[in-house]
Amino acid sequence: MSGSGTSLEGQGVLLLASAGDVRGVRPLVTAFATAYLVMLCGAVYALFITTSPAGHMVEKAGSSSGYTMLWLALYAMLAFTLRHELIRPINLIARNRLFALFLFSALLSYAFSPPATELVATKLFMFVMTLLFGLFLARNFTIERFVRLFVVLSACVLIVHWLIYPIQSHFGYDNLDRETLLGIAPYGGLFAHKNLAGTFFGLAFLASWGRAMQPGRRLRYMALAAGHAAALVVAGAASALLCAMLAALIMAGISLFARRSRFAPLLLLTIALAAVFVMYAGTSSLLHAVGRDAGMTGRWRVFDVWPDYFWQHPMFGWGYSNFFTGEWNEPAEALRTLTPYHARYFTFESGYLELLIDFGLVGAGLFFAMMTAGFRNALRAAWHADVPFGLVPMGWLTFIAVMSVSDSGLRIHNLITAAIVAWTYFGLREGLPPNAQVFITEAKLVRQPWRPSWTPS
Repeated sequence: MSGSGTSLEGQGVLLLASAGDVRGVRPLVTAFATAYLVMLCGAVYALFITTSPAGHMVEKAGSSSGYTMLWLALYAMLAFTLRHELIRPINLIARNRLFALFLFSALLSYAFSPPATELVATKLFMFVMTLLFGLFLARNFTIERFVRLFVVLSACVLIVHWLIYPIQSHFGYDNLDRETLLGIAPYGGLFAHKNLAGTFFGLAFLASWGRAMQPGRRLRYMALAAGHAAALVVAGAASALLCAMLAALIMAGISLFARRSRFAPLLLLTIALAAVFVMYAGTSSLLHAVGRDAGMTGRWRVFDVWPDYFWQHPMFGWGYSNFFTGEWNEPAEALRTLTPYHARYFTFESGYLELLIDFGLVGAGLFFAMMTAGFRNALRAAWHADVPFGLVPMGWLTFIAVMSVSDSGLRIHNLITAAIVAWTYFGLREGLPPNAQVFITEAKLVRQPWRPSWTPS
């Protein structure tokens, strides 16, 4: 779009769009984004696993040739859509120095700790592609269009999730066979594990909740948020439930303060009283309220020994996925002695600890800097009260940041959490050249000097 001021009818919303995406996202781009999101959310993972008659997993989906071919096809299409950046990466590197330095650090970590298997290097490639999918979203979708796409997708998943309950409810979604708050067995539906279901429905709840706090069709989005909340409770993912509640509260607070509501001080008082209660009663009381214990299902064991392994490679880490390799001689083999039955640990049960063990202080520090940039970007979007779904990026990042304390999903190579972090980061850093940058209000389209995306005027 090289012309100057153009009028556009509609509602006044400040959003960033690329020069070729003023009237809407191309159907093929939307179809590709939908397919990629379905895979990243894990909504079809359970279709590719092999289970025993008792409902326990026998073979992971990663061992399925069909599952592998689907990912390869998506990677090829993603590379094609980003071909200009991949062929001539100098512009991408120049405008996204944190991302470039993070990639260099991740590769350098293998120089100090060579990959134990070929699969280790393959997982790093998949993790990078997940981050690049965030770049794809930032280049092709406005906040409203992407979150609206996710809301539609999550509504479809929710319907199928409940329709297959009679078929899938007997499968074991919790290795410890614990009950949910409702006194029933956890139900993951389309998802292979309750934590996968918890992550997805937590994000879906926050997407609908964020829109429900804005004018227009509030009842519809509140009903959708309630459906996702119910699925979240039935999934039995306690940490996801608590983190979604906290993120929803923060989103409500930002919304009230941004609109200068008279209820903002009341909410602030409520949060202060809740904080005092948690400090007085302790976090163990909060965990007991959702059916969990202060030991967080044995996580304290790996938390305690994590420093012993971290300080062996503190600067650049062990290399991505090079500590938990799944092989008999993996560095994590010694962790078996921590459990009475010598069970095998597959993660340190914390996204932050995992990033530090994989990339060390240098690489993890760069990744945390990318998250910080994403938070700054998301806060600017949330503070502009007229942006539809503008509160959602902040809610999502809050949900991911808090849940990563006791969940390793942040660094999983093919999960949506890392893609969301990258989307918010590239939304701040990535953009068209200054002479092609445009800001859209759907009431008026005006050319303005370049500024980071999602920044209110």
